[in-house]
Amino acid sequence: MPCRVRLVWASLSLLSCILPRLSAQDLRYLRHQSWSTEEGLPQNSVHAIQQSADGFLWIATEAGLARFDGYSFKRFDHSNEPAFRSDDICCLANAPDGSLRIGTSDGLVLLQHGRFIRAKADEPFPAQNDQPLHGPAGSIWSSTNTAVTFTSGTNSLTWHAGSDLPGSRIESLFVDRHGIAWVGTNDGLVILHPGTKAATSIDALRGNAVLQTYEDHEGNYWIGTETSGLHILRPVAFRTEPSLADKALTTVIQATDGATWIGTRNDGLRRIVNSTTTQPAKLESLTSSVILSLAPGLDGSVWAGTPDGLNHVSQDGTVKKITSAEGLPDDYIQALLTAPDGSLWIGTRHGLVHLHDAVMDVLTAANGLGGDLVGTLMLTRQNELWIGTSGGLSHRSTEGKIKNFTSRDGLPQGIVTALAEDSAGRLWIATSAGALASLTQGVIHTVTTQSLDAPIHAIVPDQHGYLWLRTEHGIQRVLAADLAACAQGQTCPAQTNTYGLADGLPSEEMIAAGSPAMTMMANGELWSATRRGAAITDPATLQTSLIPPPVVIERLLVDEAPITLDGSSIEIPPGHVRYTLEFAALTFTTPSKVRYRYRLEGLDKGWTDAANKRSATYTNLPGKDYTFRVQAMNSDGLWSPTGAVLTFRVVRPFYKRWWFFTLLAALAVLAAIALYRRRLQRLQSRFDAVLQERSRIAREVHDTLAQDFVGVSIQLDIVTHLLTSNKTAAALEQVRQTRTLVTEGLAAARQSIWKLRANLAQDSLPTRLAEIVKRYTSDQLPIRLKIGGAFRDLDDSTENEILRIAQEALSNVQRHADASEASVDLRYESDMLVLTIQDNGTGFDPTRAARLEGHYGISGMKERTTLLGGSLELASTPGTGTTILLTIPMTA
Repeated sequence: MPCRVRLVWASLSLLSCILPRLSAQDLRYLRHQSWSTEEGLPQNSVHAIQQSADGFLWIATEAGLARFDGYSFKRFDHSNEPAFRSDDICCLANAPDGSLRIGTSDGLVLLQHGRFIRAKADEPFPAQNDQPLHGPAGSIWSSTNTAVTFTSGTNSLTWHAGSDLPGSRIESLFVDRHGIAWVGTNDGLVILHPGTKAATSIDALRGNAVLQTYEDHEGNYWIGTETSGLHILRPVAFRTEPSLADKALTTVIQATDGATWIGTRNDGLRRIVNSTTTQPAKLESLTSSVILSLAPGLDGSVWAGTPDGLNHVSQDGTVKKITSAEGLPDDYIQALLTAPDGSLWIGTRHGLVHLHDAVMDVLTAANGLGGDLVGTLMLTRQNELWIGTSGGLSHRSTEGKIKNFTSRDGLPQGIVTALAEDSAGRLWIATSAGALASLTQGVIHTVTTQSLDAPIHAIVPDQHGYLWLRTEHGIQRVLAADLAACAQGQTCPAQTNTYGLADGLPSEEMIAAGSPAMTMMANGELWSATRRGAAITDPATLQTSLIPPPVVIERLLVDEAPITLDGSSIEIPPGHVRYTLEFAALTFTTPSKVRYRYRLEGLDKGWTDAANKRSATYTNLPGKDYTFRVQAMNSDGLWSPTGAVLTFRVVRPFYKRWWFFTLLAALAVLAAIALYRRRLQRLQSRFDAVLQERSRIAREVHDTLAQDFVGVSIQLDIVTHLLTSNKTAAALEQVRQTRTLVTEGLAAARQSIWKLRANLAQDSLPTRLAEIVKRYTSDQLPIRLKIGGAFRDLDDSTENEILRIAQEALSNVQRHADASEASVDLRYESDMLVLTIQDNGTGFDPTRAARLEGHYGISGMKERTTLLGGSLELASTPGTGTTILLTIPMTA
């Protein structure tokens, strides 16, 4: 080899020692997933990928820009964002000011503070493509259309498309945070290792033109392709063994020669050596194809227990069967354990067997064992044997003494399903009742924590202080010291990592029949048997995330209508019922395992555990200011300290505002005053009505009874005169007339007081007025009546009052005027009724007559006139007669 070539390879080999690198084994811990237009991607040609400062992932396609939060895509294009004049997005970059720069076929668009704006015409896009990429130790990666070159100092190494790399064209080059180069070609994605010039292809991307590779903040690798959409290679905690895919496994161990042996549910045994999987023994050579338990022999062989006996399988596949025919108390072999001296402990349903030097010793309850059924075996570092039995937990010392622990000693209920000793010497005990306990210095303490799944079927401690727990629905990891604190009754800080499908497990269904179902290998990897293959993890490479996921509030929906969230204040009008807030933790590692909690300050008193639900809904919020807070917890149990915050105001309806209550109070006061005044007015009206009624009765009495009594008095005077003159017949006739007058007066009084008139519905005003005139006409006082104008009806009460005035006036003429004649003139004019009554009597002084006590004639006429809304004029002087002029509006 030329000297220069040796120097180049020596330099590159030295560099490979200091470069972090992805080995073929490391790639097996990358889980592939993809998205296309079926999942909401605008278009399947992905030209650029960029994670913005807030944690969102942005994807550039030929049909618009997409934002991804780990769950769903939101599309931005010219139809919903005017800043986009073209939907063909070619490139993305973060700017120093935190904005996102978006290159389109029609100019540059900026995303600033949640808004898309057009950039200035002369603003350049940050150059990224076709630039050298720096690796560690000053190395540089560069590419052309057909080759990729790695340069370190004066040394370089080149990979060519078509020979070293798949495909004929280099589409993209990306160097991750570890200095590893990811090369996309028109035929796949490869990882380059400069130390060996190896090019490892990613099987999931074979045949795809890879246009972009990008590493996000969490170390996930995103790949944009030309026709198959968006892909991710996500580091996961577990990998699988391809040769065991979809096989139902029961147990797994590592033999003394380093080979991995696997028992299956119905397909016998598998053996893996140097990544090659074989079937070391034919099914027909075994006592059963169902493997219940495994234990390593001293020479690379294994012991395999089945429901039908024990098998010893050598490295060359030779099988030796041992059954009840050879002295086993039972053929159902549930547990096996190899002692340091090469002897074998065998757990059956009818006792514990110790096989050594071809001799079998059987221990049962009769020999002091806790129970005959033995399901679990474990050997401590001091070679002391712990046995889980149907009657509790048994301990066998190195001297052969047995001590039993039962529920009386604090052992939890149920059959012991798993045993393990941690680095601190604590014995961990799981039972079929779902309990977990620790035994320290002979004392059993039950663990009290809600973070563990139950029941537990296998416990394996690692070199980092953790216990790995295999349950019926997955695998959990927890610090032994934290569990010990829980067992001691102290404040329980146990933070549990739960692993499932999202973490790389091939299945979350764990078969509980095998022993051991989980084993720590010599290289530090932990293997676990599942219903669909082996789940493998390396505890040394697992890293606890110390950065909680960022949380964003994506939407606020009010009665299903979205509210714009652009940083401005939010005021929601009254009258709405349903308020929904949607949020997301921007983590792409295991988004399905993120847990949320939220609270609405102003309503909630504490946090609400939302589990993995990404929305909160409230109804009928009272009008006030609210602050919504949401926090997220990642898969390592770390909560975001502040989370996302959104403040908004629900406007109070007008009937709940202070001024409305003030107005109500004022209206109430005014209403009270109005009611009080109305009451006073009603009392006053009642009082006025009483006075008015009293006045009316007084007038009626004066106009009827008083006048009739005067008439009766005159008639009685005449009777007296006739009797004294011995004119008996004339006196008798006068008495009859007096009786008639009394009868008429009484009828008139009743009619007047109760306002009942027999002829109301029959006689008109002129007719009734004529009757009154006729009544007061005599030989000594002739009265002339004149009716003029076009007759019109008036209401009954008005006519009644007019007649009473006329009656009062004529009564006064008859009693006081000493007149020889009188006249009554009733005239209907266009807008009024005029009644004129005249006599040629002695006359009087109207002012003096009105003040005479007991005389209500004139005052009564005036009161009636006032009630009718008319006017009454009285003209009289002593010696010249009297004229009364009554004027009544026709509308009255």
